[in-house]
Amino acid sequence: KDEEAIKVYRQGVNNKPPNSNYLFALASALEAQTKWLRASNNYQQAAKLEPSARVYYHWGLVDYKRQEYDQARSHLKQAAELEPSAKIYYYWGLTCFKLQEYDEAESCWKEAIAIKPNYALPYYQLGRLWQNQQQWQQAISAYRQAISIKPEFDECKAVMDQLSEFGKPL
Repeated sequence: KDEEAIKVYRQGVNNKPPNSNYLFALASALEAQTKWLRASNNYQQAAKLEPSARVYYHWGLVDYKRQEYDQARSHLKQAAELEPSAKIYYYWGLTCFKLQEYDEAESCWKEAIAIKPNYALPYYQLGRLWQNQQQWQQAISAYRQAISIKPEFDECKAVMDQLSEFGKPL
């Protein structure tokens, strides 16, 4: 099924003039097959034709999966400049965290929360960041906020249990 879709998208890509929607669809199908480099190349071509937040966001995610964090940060930043969203800032923050750009990661996650206050994942990531910096009260507060938004957030609950075991005041 995926191969058939890829074949159709390639036919569309080969049409003149080039069509960014076909390039985006082909890149998405290649991404679904974990063909990261080919997906990235098609997102790049789509971005040349249609520099949209949608294209840059997905291109950034593929670069993140390829562990090309500098490129991922650049593409996610471009996506945020075009059309800010909580999920763009969330993944931009993850990318910055991987690059050990902790202040930028913190800013991104706070921006994600400002856009969408009921988004649990940025709170969780802030908790991880502050826990790594031994800012225990801030970390615990962020974890609590994540759990209050998403009570079934088992990974976050497990971290809180670990903190309790190590004697951190909850």
